[in-house]
Amino acid sequence: MLFDYKILRAGLTILIAAAAALNAHAHKIHDPTEPMFIMKETAAGQQTIEATPILEQATMPQANLKLQGVMKKKDRTVAIISGQLYALGDQISGYKINEINQDNVVLIGSGTQKRLYVYE
Repeated sequence: MLFDYKILRAGLTILIAAAAALNAHAHKIHDPTEPMFIMKETAAGQQTIEATPILEQATMPQANLKLQGVMKKKDRTVAIISGQLYALGDQISGYKINEINQDNVVLIGSGTQKRLYVYE
């Protein structure tokens, strides 16, 4: 049985081209669990959480609110929503953060309730 190297070479060429296309597209995929904040330690030994400079925004449209994670440290629970850190009672796009749960956040504003889920 003769092996056709032309078919093998064509198949390998297609596989290499597909891998290159996937690699070129890979940098566009967003990881919702990617940290978008910096932990800093002050001279007094206290840790503070700061948003990265890219993420500092004054306001966000309501449709773009995305819960990226919930973080608990000692007695403080914060939610990472669209790259910003928020605690219970904070205001965001006309809503007040009413609850921060393990996998969701409840927002209340102008008589409506909105629940954001991680990976939504």
